[in-house]
Amino acid sequence: MELKTKDTYKIIKIDYRNDYQSLFLLYLPIIGYKPISLYMTLLSEFDNQILLEDHSRLSILLNMSLDEILESRLKLEEMMLLKSYLKENENINNYIYQIISPLSTNNFLKSEYMSKLLLKSIGIEQYEITTTKLLANKASTIDYIDITSSFNYDNEFSFDNEIKFEKIKVSYDFDSLIDSEIDFDYEYFIRNTSSLVFPINARNEENLKLIGRLSTLYGLKEDTMSVLVGKCSNYEKGTLDTEKLKGLAMRQKPEIIENKDPYMVSPIVFLQNKQNGLPVTTVDAKLLDYLSLQLQMKHEVINVLIEYVLNINQNKLPRNYVEKIAGEWIRENIDTKEKALAKTESSKVFTKSFKSMPLPEYYSTELKEDKDLSLNDDKIDELKDRLKRI
Repeated sequence: MELKTKDTYKIIKIDYRNDYQSLFLLYLPIIGYKPISLYMTLLSEFDNQILLEDHSRLSILLNMSLDEILESRLKLEEMMLLKSYLKENENINNYIYQIISPLSTNNFLKSEYMSKLLLKSIGIEQYEITTTKLLANKASTIDYIDITSSFNYDNEFSFDNEIKFEKIKVSYDFDSLIDSEIDFDYEYFIRNTSSLVFPINARNEENLKLIGRLSTLYGLKEDTMSVLVGKCSNYEKGTLDTEKLKGLAMRQKPEIIENKDPYMVSPIVFLQNKQNGLPVTTVDAKLLDYLSLQLQMKHEVINVLIEYVLNINQNKLPRNYVEKIAGEWIRENIDTKEKALAKTESSKVFTKSFKSMPLPEYYSTELKEDKDLSLNDDKIDELKDRLKRI
């Protein structure tokens, strides 16, 4: 129906909830700035409205023609941001505009239909950036059960040049990253690490777990890991150079965290404490890296192992010997500090008893006899003659 300058309007809103982030980041790219301008103007007018206004006021405030206002209103209605009621009169029509709250960012992105509209409007790259910013604040759902009913949308809507939605939908399942051996705040890390620093495509479970393990192994905080990840990421290719990341983490100075139990710290910090705070050598760091990342031994067990080997090897860490003991402990399922300490105690008793065993009498006698063996000049000449005859 044609809109006239003298047509009046009144604004109402029921249980309205502001969500400007959703409105400007999600709705605006789909319907454009003119409908959003109309929406915000109506919202502002509501607070101080008189009984009735005419549409000439909207036209002046928005610097839009009546046709543009009508077109913008229809787009708001399509996106369920506005309801319009009409009362026809002979010369002037009366409208009531009910402002509807936008969907929350979470509910918007849960809607496959709305998400497809957004994707179609801004493309994959900007879609990923937007969703990463919004989903970074997702709360952990640990200990909660998902009881949400499925959402049915109209399959008749068609999208030209549609990209497979499931392939680019962004979400982070922090529950799958939980590991008792990883002391790392993934939610904080994701929330404070831009997609330009850590590309979306590189944020898979394998890479995230590696980041957590490196942080725990080398005693590094989440902010430090964010910086290191940025140095190892390729934004254009969407990749993370994990080997480079391991090297940078290894060379980074540990950010020591106080702990009453000396074994409950990262192996790097533990070894550093054993050598009066001096930096750990690259060779030793690689050994600890192998025990943690490759053998996936618990850090408390690694620390007991380090202490044991240092005590019985004059403060040296021979790699082959350490690996041999590590393999033995893994086969014996030594996976706690208590088991490891018990194992070292039993090993000390065995070593002590072995060292105190007396040698057989004949062994010392043979050695003594061997020491008395000597060659005089006559014997030497005789041996030379034999060699000449051969």
